[in-house]
Amino acid sequence: MDTIRPIRESELDELIDLLCAVHNPEGHERYRSYMEGDPTWCPSQTPVIVVEGRIVSTLRIWDRWVHLG
Repeated sequence: MDTIRPIRESELDELIDLLCAVHNPEGHERYRSYMEGDPTWCPSQTPVIVVEGRIVSTLRIWDRWVHLG
């Protein structure tokens, strides 16, 4: 069964490996900084889809104010 839920902090390495496999094999430090380098980050901002116990997809939500105009 597919599950959509916030990432667990114990899964960050798995998520970073997935992001590197999909986007940039050399991006470990960059992707880790998105979470560990952002003092406002919390797991609820990074939902994941888990299939058969493996993270297969993610979405990152940044909680930021944006000024337009």
